[in-house]
Amino acid sequence: MRSVIHSLLALSALALAACPGAHTRKPDDLKVTRAVLYQNGIGYFERQGKVDGQSIKLRILPHQIADVLKSLTVVDLGSGRAINVALPVEKTQARRIATLPRQVRQGGGLIAIAQAFRGATAKVKAKGSSGTGRIIGVESLSEEGGQRLTILRDEGTLQSFDLSKVESLQIKDRTLEVGLRKALDVSLDEGSWKPVEMVVHLAGKAPHELLISYVVDMPTWKPAYRVVLAKDKDKGLLQGWAVVDNVSGEDWDGIELALTAGTPLTFTYDLYTPRFVRRPDLSPQQEELAEAPPPPTDGAAPAAEEKALASEGDADDESREEERNYDKRDSYKKGKRRARPPSPARRSSRTRGPGGKLGLLGSGRGGGGTGEATIGLGGLGGIGGKDQAPRLTSELMEKGFRALVAGTRIGSLFRYDIEEPVTIKDRQSALVSILNKRVPAEDVLLYRMDMAKQNPYRAVRLTNTTGYIIEKGPVAIYKDGSFMGEAVGGKVEANTSTFIPYSVDGRVLVSLEDRTTDGQARLLKIYNGQIVCEIKRVAIHKYTVYNRAGEAATMYVQRRHQTGWKLTQPTEGLLIEKDFYFVPVKIKAKGKTEVEVKEETPVKRYVAINSNYAKEAIALYLKDPGSDPKLGAALKEALELQDQVGQLDRDLARLRRAKETLSDRQSQVRDNLKLLGKSVRNADLSRKLIASLKQLETDLNKVTRDLVAQDMKRSELNDRLTVLIKSISLETKQ
Repeated sequence: MRSVIHSLLALSALALAACPGAHTRKPDDLKVTRAVLYQNGIGYFERQGKVDGQSIKLRILPHQIADVLKSLTVVDLGSGRAINVALPVEKTQARRIATLPRQVRQGGGLIAIAQAFRGATAKVKAKGSSGTGRIIGVESLSEEGGQRLTILRDEGTLQSFDLSKVESLQIKDRTLEVGLRKALDVSLDEGSWKPVEMVVHLAGKAPHELLISYVVDMPTWKPAYRVVLAKDKDKGLLQGWAVVDNVSGEDWDGIELALTAGTPLTFTYDLYTPRFVRRPDLSPQQEELAEAPPPPTDGAAPAAEEKALASEGDADDESREEERNYDKRDSYKKGKRRARPPSPARRSSRTRGPGGKLGLLGSGRGGGGTGEATIGLGGLGGIGGKDQAPRLTSELMEKGFRALVAGTRIGSLFRYDIEEPVTIKDRQSALVSILNKRVPAEDVLLYRMDMAKQNPYRAVRLTNTTGYIIEKGPVAIYKDGSFMGEAVGGKVEANTSTFIPYSVDGRVLVSLEDRTTDGQARLLKIYNGQIVCEIKRVAIHKYTVYNRAGEAATMYVQRRHQTGWKLTQPTEGLLIEKDFYFVPVKIKAKGKTEVEVKEETPVKRYVAINSNYAKEAIALYLKDPGSDPKLGAALKEALELQDQVGQLDRDLARLRRAKETLSDRQSQVRDNLKLLGKSVRNADLSRKLIASLKQLETDLNKVTRDLVAQDMKRSELNDRLTVLIKSISLETKQ
């Protein structure tokens, strides 16, 4: 292995991916020997072969040049080396147009060309006459209403032709003719679909054994899976295959194929298009005025041309993006695009070809089938009759489905290496078996948080013990010889579990009731007379399940992880994921099942010493054997003082109610005395009311004195409590 050359080199492999007229393979062409397909739209290829001469011609499509130039590696396995590469310079569309004469850029039909090519030598052929000379111009005849083309013959004679009778106009100026053809090529965007040809010159003794690797854009490989549940078994059959599309433009014959899961970073970077730097024009103003050409009288203004030059990169980018959708072989045959036929349904299988190679048969895109008998990847037969073959069982499917892959982890990527040579014809798709394993699989119910209905899903709880990564893709579920449903599964890493919902179970009805309550308070801190407590906020989610089915089942309830919240009930059998957790619920057959899911979160509150939260938190602290005895004694005294203050508050409330009652009765007696007046007939009643009023006054005075005394006592106790609380400094462990 003499040298490794990263250079501006395209590959003979890509020559066959070109367009019409691509040459047939020659002995010195480099054959594809290995392909690694990724799921981010790229493919890594290796080619190897002998080159008998000292050079090799390679052709490559323009949209592939950027990827090839930044990823190409060439290794000469013998004693030779690559010494130089002849590569045509890329010209963007705007610059190609700008280099052509203005008459060519602005050319139109016959009249426009005749006007634009004034002074050029041309041969005119019309009905009844012909002549050769220099074009003078086209004039309109107002009286006759027609137009005439006039030329100056070599002998100095002017010859006119009725334009309506002109059959042909042949331009004799070779430069103008070639320029016109180039302008038409640019208009057709010929450069975006014609392959670029390069010549690689080799040094050293022939033949040269070359090994080449590169990266180009390719369709992603597409995974699909099937889970077959066995009755009364805790394991199911997991089968997987990949759909591989070969649109490279050539057959893959007995190559090493690998499929990579993961997303390496890739990008496009144009190393082919020349980059021009716009330079400032420092010419004196007088020279600019003297040398500037006169402004054009027709066509685009100079400003428009400058704008076209400035946007040349955008024009090229658009053409490259569009060309990816064209048929890479014969999209522009006869100057027309060919519509891509719709892809037929893909069915393929493995078969042993000549030489023991593993062939992958598939339906061709845009062409017929292979003409060979194919065997499907296995399926569960339809409704069988007495003369029909028996249904495929899980055991038969496992036996008839062979996964010929070896798994390899490379950093953050996972690669499926196909163990036998693979053959895929050009423009065909193939199915490659990648998984055939027994894994833990359980048929369960799943109640998700985003469900709009009250009926849960039937789902498969699957644990990936295959040792491989399960990529995102469609999953079909089978059970007891029948198709049960399908879903799109997400990516499942090795040794992790997932749920695959495949149908809605209308026999089970779920209702949910949510409520919130406060739990026990815990003392956190006492400082400067303030008490800080932690209160447990408890959220209770009550699920009521009505099962009309005749069999018991397990239902998993999905709950989202909430920041700061902790699940406290239940605590067993939980399935924990990054964003969710799943609570198992055992459902009775034909009955009602209730279960509560409890979550709690701590809430910090500033409370008063007389609040229930403070009393509960202090009492809980005093029960702690590790509490400080001195602080405990102070807190006990504070609680006793608070009890006394509380009792005084109750006594004061009673005395205030009594005082209010006595005052009301006094007012009533005084009102009655006013009604009786000084009448002799009411004298006895008046005397009784006056005696009652005196007694009420005595009682009211006593209550008032007691009220004042109790209030003073409460103020004294409250002051002692305030001073005591401010003297306490406490902070418990969080």
